[in-house]
Parts: sequence; structure tokens; C-alpha cells
Amino acid sequence: MERKYAEFAATKACELLAIDSPSGYTRKAADWVKEAFSSLGFDAQRTTKGGVLVNLGGADEKDALLLEAHTDTLGAMVAEVKANGRLRLTPLGGMVPLLHMMLNCVFGGKGVGLMN
Repeated sequence: MERKYAEFAATKACELLAIDSPSGYTRKAADWVKEAFSSLGFDAQRTTKGGVLVNLGGADEKDALLLEAHTDTLGAMVAEVKANGRLRLTPLGGMVPLLHMMLNCVFGGKGVGLMN
């Protein structure tokens, strides 16, 4: 049964990731998310900022579940895969140097990381 859910999640992730959604042009991705949750019987609504709000249930405030994610594509493009396995990224849109440092902290470590 768990494999069935994992395969379902992987299929849905591939469908969503196939939708172009650069910052400022996320309507198609948000529409897809809204429809995906609606088709599963959840009350999904678009927000005034263009996001999708879904009530996933819960008995009360203490039992509530919040899932938050961005539908826009990360503001960078892989420019090179270096010999050591690290990536050199080219910023797109509003990606700032601070984000480079944050990504390196999150995905970095000794001998690993997105940037040098």
C-alpha cells in the first residue's frame, strides 16, 4: 500500500515539475495544484496573491496541518557541473547572493554543496 502512495506522489510531482513556472508566471502551476487537491475531495481555493489554500482537515486548531510551498521555479539555472560534483549556478530573476549562502548551508557540508 505504501508503494502505491509513493508512486502516486512521484507521478504527481513529475506532472507539476513539468509545468514552466518562473517567478511571476505561476498561474498554470497554481491552477494545477488547485485542481489536483480538488480532485481528491479537498476544498482548494486561490488566494488574492495567486497561491493555493487547501484545508487538509484536523479536529481543531491544535490538530491542524499546514503545508506551504512555492509554485515558482527557483531563481537559478545550472551553468556547469564541475569535476568535483559541485554546481555553478547562474542567477535568474531576483536571486540574491545571500540565497547562494543559504543554499550552501542547507545542502552543503564537507565535500558537498551547491556552490564554492
